[in-house]
This record gives sequence, structure tokens and C-alpha cells, in this order.
Amino acid sequence: MNELLVQQYTAQYDTDLTDDQWLSIAPCVAFVYGNPGRPATVSRRAVVHGLLYALRSGCPWRLMPKTYPKHSILRYYLRTWADDGTLDDLLRVLVARDRAAMGRPDPPPAAIIDSQTVKTAPIPGDRGYDGGKKLIGRKRHCMVDTHGHLLTVCVSCADIHDSEGAEWMVPTRKQQYPTVRHLWADSRYAGDLVTECADTYQITLEIVKKTNNAPGFSVQPYRWAIERTYAWFTRCRRFVRDYEGTDVMSSAFLCLAHIQLLLNRLFPHPMRQKPYIKRELTTTI
Repeated sequence: MNELLVQQYTAQYDTDLTDDQWLSIAPCVAFVYGNPGRPATVSRRAVVHGLLYALRSGCPWRLMPKTYPKHSILRYYLRTWADDGTLDDLLRVLVARDRAAMGRPDPPPAAIIDSQTVKTAPIPGDRGYDGGKKLIGRKRHCMVDTHGHLLTVCVSCADIHDSEGAEWMVPTRKQQYPTVRHLWADSRYAGDLVTECADTYQITLEIVKKTNNAPGFSVQPYRWAIERTYAWFTRCRRFVRDYEGTDVMSSAFLCLAHIQLLLNRLFPHPMRQKPYIKRELTTTI
């Protein structure tokens, strides 16, 4: 693994990692598996750069620049890191570091859950019809903390109800973030799920309602944090639609997007501005 850590790589695109960013994640993604076969000849750093380029640009696999490894190699590593938990572990470590930099305790004591329905591209794969949004596609079930850090994500067919997605996320939260004792959600999670969370997992599920009865959009307390996280995802053009053939790859790209966001926060590029930081007005008017 030492050779993989010291490999030199010249940044060619804005999505490429800096040296500090790469060294912070290299011990996780540069792990050499002990399976028999030929030794790996592809730089793990080049693989990460290729995945980040595909994520931000929305480039199809077969149209990837030749400076990156083959698209089959990129898909292999992304699926491998998703299956063996590398992305989940890396996301958990970066979330803990960012919360510590903000002066917040880790693990978080509270979280917000919600879902987002997106259309799917005309490719083979599971999909369903969301009667509420009138869309055919997939549904992203996410759990974030009060600062918008992604904690858990699950992708399913769009016809899966939000409460069914929560039934998967809550037990996963018990394993990864056992300190979470309070959840906020919208009215779609009301019903038997509230009682089940209290009796089975000792979690208080609070349903957030609109503070006024005025028609149209209004900011809801606590829930605005997860809506902001969905807005962060829109910076990645690959999330305009779900172009992945499986829900596992969709979940992996969502984790990778938040990993990239946290890396830019913790190790900002010296020539770029930190992401999502309020810009000060320079005009004198």
C-alpha cells in the first residue's frame, strides 16, 4: 500500500483531489485485497479522480476521457467499495471530522429523514411509479444530521412508501449511529412508524408540520437541513436523473458526492473558495 500512497498524479481537471485530500482517504481506498491473481496496476488515485469526474460532469461511462482508467475498471471499484463498506466507513470518518471542526459532538444525537423521487434514464433497471409525484423512477431515502451531513442512504423503486424506507434506515442507524434518539420527518412518516420507533428502537419520531396554513412553500423547522442536502446533490449533473442500472450504484454515487463535499470543506483547495460558504458582498452600493 505504501507504493499506492506515494504515487504521483498530476491534476488535470477541477474535480481531481489535492495531495492533502488524497492522503486523507488513501489508507481506506488504497487497500490491496489478498485475493489470488495479478497484482493491481491501476492507480487508486486515478480511479477516484475518474469517479469524481463522472459524478460532477454526468459523463456517460463510455465517453470518459482517456486520461482515466477504463470505465469497466471504474465501475468495478465503485461497486467493490460499496459492497465491502469502504464508502460507508469513509463517509462516517469524514462526517465525524467535520462535526468536530464545527464543535459538535459525534456521533450526532438527532437526525432528519426524508425521501426524494427522481426520474430514471431509459436503461434496464428497477423502477416504479410514485403516485404522489406522478413520476416513474427511483426514490432516495436519506438520513442526515441537523447540519445536513449524510448519515445513511438507501435507493429503492419509486413505488416504495416512505415509511418502508424508514423501516430500513432506522435499524441501520442503530448499528452505525446508536446515539441518535430523536428523528424529525414530514407527515408521510406518520402512523404506525411512530409507535414502532418508540417501542422497538427507543427513538422519538417527531412529525414536523407547517407552521402556518398559507398555501405554497414555507420553511419547516429542522426539515430544512435535509432539503439543503438535496440541493447540494444538484451540483452533480449525474443526479439530474438516475442513470445507474442498480440501486447499489445509485447509493454509492450519493455517498461519493457527500465525500467529495466534505473533502472540499476539510481540505480546501488553496486557489478555490470553500464550498457553500456565504460570500461577502464586495459592492459599495
